[in-house]
Amino acid sequence: MNWRKKGGTAAILSGLVFIIFTAIAVLNYPDYSPYTTYLSDLGVGPTAIFFNVGLVVAGLLGLVLAAGVYQIRSNICVVGTFLLLFTNIALMEIGIFSENFGLSHTFMSWTFFFFATFMLFVVGTGIAKTEKSRTGYITILLGVIIVVQFLILGGAHPITEFIAVALIILWSFLIGLYLIKTSERK
Repeated sequence: MNWRKKGGTAAILSGLVFIIFTAIAVLNYPDYSPYTTYLSDLGVGPTAIFFNVGLVVAGLLGLVLAAGVYQIRSNICVVGTFLLLFTNIALMEIGIFSENFGLSHTFMSWTFFFFATFMLFVVGTGIAKTEKSRTGYITILLGVIIVVQFLILGGAHPITEFIAVALIILWSFLIGLYLIKTSERK
């Protein structure tokens, strides 16, 4: 199994892990609503173990994804690989430094969203230019949607966070399938 395939598989598993562990946390948090509750609120109290473990495991899988993205072998995707590494390190740190840690948590959350969004533009551009794939353009579009919805809805709110996370998870499935599909390229 080559690193593209490993990275693609890890991307899909990362998205699934996040969805499953977050769903378990939401089911145990009766007042949760994406309109009024930040996802990070799931990382404290009785739901903390599910949500935080999910973040750390998803982030670890994201590190393997970075190795898969690196295999695209373009200078742009090398930069994107580092952004993806920073994104997943921040994701793991959100799980380790929950809201109980105050500014450390807030800093990691902002770091995650900044690097994730920037990474979408960079990796998308790398795929579009190097491999002439629609996956690259869709990746860029997801980054644009994150920025636009953030601007239209007026900044950081639970719903803007929820939409951004949903789009990042969508991308994890998209890039996962793309890397697996193209894994036989030399």
